[in-house]
Amino acid sequence: MLAAGSARRNLLGRCVSFVHGASDAVAVACFFGLFVLIIVQVHYRYVLNNPLSWPEEVARNLFIWTVYLGLVKNFREDSHYRIDFLINRLGLRVRHALLLFVDIGAGVLFIAVLSRAHVVLAANAHIRTSIDLPVNLIYASLPFAIVLILPVLIVSMARHVGALVRPGRLADGG
Repeated sequence: MLAAGSARRNLLGRCVSFVHGASDAVAVACFFGLFVLIIVQVHYRYVLNNPLSWPEEVARNLFIWTVYLGLVKNFREDSHYRIDFLINRLGLRVRHALLLFVDIGAGVLFIAVLSRAHVVLAANAHIRTSIDLPVNLIYASLPFAIVLILPVLIVSMARHVGALVRPGRLADGG
């Protein structure tokens, strides 16, 4: 029975690693595509004196997706900006309680946005961009990022709760 639970956790860990790796790979691909499109547009505009109409719009879409996938990575690595001068001066239990409160607030905000995302997506389902891409391709980037961020927040909350319940057991994770 113990081996089955361990195997399930191992499978879950591999799935989580796969999703994180895939989202990172997509973010890198979006950034690379953005870079290439900008070079193509500059070449056509200034070297050939014949600017293309589509690279700017595709680059904008890639930029938006890159930003939101970067947000996922920031949450996953806990590397988003914060002023932690005061937080670092607090005791370990108070620090974990404050960070738990911040995680809960972020989770509530993300769930609120996610709960109304279908309204925005449905309202814009018929709108196409000038190069015939659906506008929902842009608007879907935030809900997609939130779906990837929420499990990260849950793990962070569990870590902080664990530190509050058993303060000596968990190391100081910040």
